[in-house]
Amino acid sequence: MYVSKSIEEIALGEKISYTRCFTEEDVVKFAEATGDFNPIHLDPEYAADSIFGARIVHGSLTTSLASAALGTQLPGLGTIAFDMQCRFRQAVYLGDTVTFTAEVVEKNEQRNLVTFDCIWINQTGMKVATGRVTVMPPRK
Repeated sequence: MYVSKSIEEIALGEKISYTRCFTEEDVVKFAEATGDFNPIHLDPEYAADSIFGARIVHGSLTTSLASAALGTQLPGLGTIAFDMQCRFRQAVYLGDTVTFTAEVVEKNEQRNLVTFDCIWINQTGMKVATGRVTVMPPRK
């Protein structure tokens, strides 16, 4: 179910979550779509000798969960990304399940901007990324 909330309908402290398991197909398609063919993501032999010991998911693919959640749940359809800041804390490996959670921490009704504190957590409860995202919700 998709929603669409205007800034007037969004409450401070409101939260959303979105979960996804990252697969081999996700990583390959993301590489094809972006042109990022870094062997840390695609070559098992190369990745085995890296500091990670195995292939990892692209950081931008991991943080794209924010787009999925904010563009379909809160504020929802018609939302436009305005600013995103992110700090990567841990690698995400193929097969990891990551949950993105965002909480409304600021509303600027004059500029029609909503800011969220965000966290990405893997299936073991480890923070893989933290950040802040500001979006323009749809108008009424």
